[in-house]
Amino acid sequence: MLISVVMAVYNEETYVAEAVSSILNQTYKNFEFIIVNDGSTDNTKSILEQYKDSRIKILELPKNIGVANARNIGVKNAIGDWIAVQDADDVSLPNRLEECASFIKEHPRISAVSSLIECIPGSSPLTAEKIEFEENIYNRFDTGEKVKDALYYGCPICHGSAIFSKAVFEKVGGYNLSYKIGHDYDLWIQLSKILPIEKLPKKLYQFRFNENSVSRSDVKATCNEVILISSVNICEYLKIELDSPPTILVFGTEQANKNFKKRIKPQIPKKYGSFNYIKHEKASDITKAYSLFRKKKFNALLMLDHEQAYEAKRFFKRQGLKKNQDFFVVWNITND
Repeated sequence: MLISVVMAVYNEETYVAEAVSSILNQTYKNFEFIIVNDGSTDNTKSILEQYKDSRIKILELPKNIGVANARNIGVKNAIGDWIAVQDADDVSLPNRLEECASFIKEHPRISAVSSLIECIPGSSPLTAEKIEFEENIYNRFDTGEKVKDALYYGCPICHGSAIFSKAVFEKVGGYNLSYKIGHDYDLWIQLSKILPIEKLPKKLYQFRFNENSVSRSDVKATCNEVILISSVNICEYLKIELDSPPTILVFGTEQANKNFKKRIKPQIPKKYGSFNYIKHEKASDITKAYSLFRKKKFNALLMLDHEQAYEAKRFFKRQGLKKNQDFFVVWNITND
């Protein structure tokens, strides 16, 4: 089984050699390594040119076009049936490809498989508490069922740890270029619509934590894109189930609802459905939302997560409402 490893790189002179070496030193040998140099202006190009390994194919882009676009180009040039992602500042442990290839051979009816991660420091040191926190973001979803359950909430997969089917990737249209931060998160949802995504309960990938990364430099922007991706896909799911655009009740704090109205709803085409809102401030708001659902005033409830949302989730489940069918919980930090 030929695996095509695809890595997009832009100005990663500090870490790119370590990333490349981690792939070349894999115990699994049947792979090609496609590196898309996305218009780097530092020493990345000269570092890459030092490698003479025949498995490496470097695609030089004359200018920076963005990581999602560069990754799409890399996959398009791949000849393997399975694509292993490698981020240019991360490290694949030596048995990563071998473990994943073995799993894929035993479970061919999947769209992707990922693994647990180790968190390693970037430009600044990490405390043990920070390492545990960052690893837990992904590692708490350690089975395919847990990944499936969490998909509408937020991204349960570390992008660089994934290996996915090229055929399914092409079927869903690749990375969606309209998403600047969460294009990988949207991809997992799209892939899961075709075939399941699995996760190996083994640490096979080292994720480098950097405070200045795109997703962490503006956490609110990241959160808003996650909410948008979740909401669009929830609407698409409900539209198929109902055979008509859904009516969705947004249920969150006053600030979260305002943020949704201002920043999320205008980006969702009207054809996907309509939205109403209820503030969640006290227990009676939960029963009010449930009453409206029973009266069929809306098709599903979209909960913008916050500290008091746990009781609401428990209440809805006790009343027989099904998560990811009747109600959906979406990652949210805009509650102040």
